[in-house]
Amino acid sequence: MSGNAHHARLSSARPIADGVVEYRFALDAEDAGVPWRSGQFVSIGVGHDEEGTPILRSYSLASRPDGAGFRLVLKLVPGGVASEWFRRLQPGERVRFTGPMGFFVLDLQPHAGDVVFAATGTGLAPFVPMIEDLIARGDHGPIHLFFGVRDEADVFWRDELARLEAASAGRLRTT
Repeated sequence: MSGNAHHARLSSARPIADGVVEYRFALDAEDAGVPWRSGQFVSIGVGHDEEGTPILRSYSLASRPDGAGFRLVLKLVPGGVASEWFRRLQPGERVRFTGPMGFFVLDLQPHAGDVVFAATGTGLAPFVPMIEDLIARGDHGPIHLFFGVRDEADVFWRDELARLEAASAGRLRTT
């Protein structure tokens, strides 16, 4: 990894659905204040291949920028290189990542119309901070979130979505 490499330490990991884990990271002091916009992603080094080449995996940031840390939401796949790496990761361990990167962000210009998001599974991760940004801005019409999963056991962040619905004063509708 080169370029904009940063470090963070795992603060906590908690299961939030069947095979889905929410990871919270605290930025190292020298990386505190790393800027990003809701919707962007980071690439994390999760090991090396047989030739010693770093293995990177990209994950959407599931939190708004606060300068102190970030969270990720991952579906752990049995036997997956990154999934097994994350399973072994313990609180306090340091990770190296590049980013934040990506252009899947909200337009900075006000938007008076409806906003529609559709996500399945952990694809919900970047939308929650984007919805938080929209609620804080208040420059739009209704927000529609369509969230699909295969099974009831796959649903996560019910409390988070209920909190956002309450904070939106009726503008957020989840299905």
